[in-house]
Amino acid sequence: LASAVGLQRFRFAERQSNGDTAVCRCLARTAAKVLLESEDLIKNGTLQASTDGLLDLLFKAASHPSVYVCGIAVEALSAIAISNSELSTRLLPYLQGKAIIPFHLINDVDGCL
Repeated sequence: LASAVGLQRFRFAERQSNGDTAVCRCLARTAAKVLLESEDLIKNGTLQASTDGLLDLLFKAASHPSVYVCGIAVEALSAIAISNSELSTRLLPYLQGKAIIPFHLINDVDGCL
């Protein structure tokens, strides 16, 4: 199942380029659910299928302009990243790219954040 859902990353990219947020949200939700349900198998190393496609789909979703699609992916990836330092390192730039800095802090007189 993880491999089959991972193959949907190609469909996700196509739908994202067409601006179909609803399909992207559904694909992200499906991938997140599969990832979270497979968490114990991934940690134990007993999952026989590769999770590369599944993670790729979720990282594409994490960079989606819709806060709903992004939120679904980031929540799932964050839960798994706790036990995987490589995944944590890969997730950090996505989180930094979504950081919101209040406008009044950017134009602070002292120039400090």
